[in-house]
Amino acid sequence: MTIRRLIPLFLILVLCLTSVFAEDGSGLFDLDALDADESLDCFMAGNRIDMIYRPEGQPYFGTMSEGRVVAFVDYVSLANEGVVVLRLTLATQLEDMLCAGTVTLTAGDVTVTASADPTTTEYDAIVQEEYCFWLTADLQPLAESMTENGTLTFTLNGERTVTGTVEIPAEDFAPLWENWVRLGGPEQPLERLDRH
Repeated sequence: MTIRRLIPLFLILVLCLTSVFAEDGSGLFDLDALDADESLDCFMAGNRIDMIYRPEGQPYFGTMSEGRVVAFVDYVSLANEGVVVLRLTLATQLEDMLCAGTVTLTAGDVTVTASADPTTTEYDAIVQEEYCFWLTADLQPLAESMTENGTLTFTLNGERTVTGTVEIPAEDFAPLWENWVRLGGPEQPLERLDRH
C-alpha cells in the first residue's frame, strides 16, 4: 500500500481519536495551570480520590442565628466525573444536628435554592456539618452575582431553620470565577454532575 493511500486512513484515525477525547472531556480544562499556581494549596479530598485546590487566606468567617459558620471557595478536580468545578462550602458548628435538606443562598439580587446532603461529624458534643455546592448549572447565576456582591446570606432548612451571613469579598471571589472560566470550566461535560 502506498503512502498516498495511507493518508486518508490516517486522517480518519485522527478524526476518530479526536471525537473520543472530546466525548471523554479530557483536555477541556487546563488542570496544569492549577498545579502550577503557587497561591493554591493542593491536597487530597476526604474521599481519597478528588483533589482540592484552595486559595490562601481562607476560611471566611460568618454569623448564624445559632452556632458558628465558616465558608471556603476552592477548585475541586472530580476524578470520577472528569471535570474541575468551583465549589462553595459552608461549614457549620451546632449543638444539635440540623441536617438541612435544602439551602437557600442569596448574593445581590440573585437567590437560588439547592438540595443539600451535608457531611456530618460529631466531636465533643459539637455537631459539624459541611454543605458543598458546585457553582455550575442552576448555581451559576449566584456565582456571577458573587463576583460583584461580597455578602452571601443563606437559610438552612432541616430539623429547624437556621439563617446566616458570610462575607466573601468580591475581589477574592471574582478572580477565582474568572480563572475557572478562562481555564475551560464551562466547556467541560458538566452534565455528568447531574448523575451524582
